[in-house]
Amino acid sequence: MEPLSWYFVAGIVLCAMAIAATVIRRLPLSTSMLYLPIGWALGPHSLNAIHIEILNDAAVLEQITKAIILISLFSAGLKMRLPITSRLWFLSLRLAFLSMLITVGLISLAGIFLFGLPAGIAMLMGEYPRPN
Repeated sequence: MEPLSWYFVAGIVLCAMAIAATVIRRLPLSTSMLYLPIGWALGPHSLNAIHIEILNDAAVLEQITKAIILISLFSAGLKMRLPITSRLWFLSLRLAFLSMLITVGLISLAGIFLFGLPAGIAMLMGEYPRPN
């Protein structure tokens, strides 16, 4: 799939979710719970609109993932409505630090046991930039 197609599909999904935010707010669902069925519907099991080739689309997937993480973190920070000097930010920092440690640990374990990587390389696997 061409990078422009990826950006088009991601943009359409994000715009649709932003427009539907007022309806979703009334439901006992979060937007995250809706992204999975949308992805399934766009994938090869239903509409077959998205074809993922991990090796060919890795660079585009990496950029989309980074953008989504930045948007998620930015929106979570905006929802706090606290000045940056508030002590309540420490709770978020502790949660982020703890989740980061757990994620790096799980990625490292997956790299070691599933892919047979050395421990150092497995730890770097999550954020190490790929050569172009």
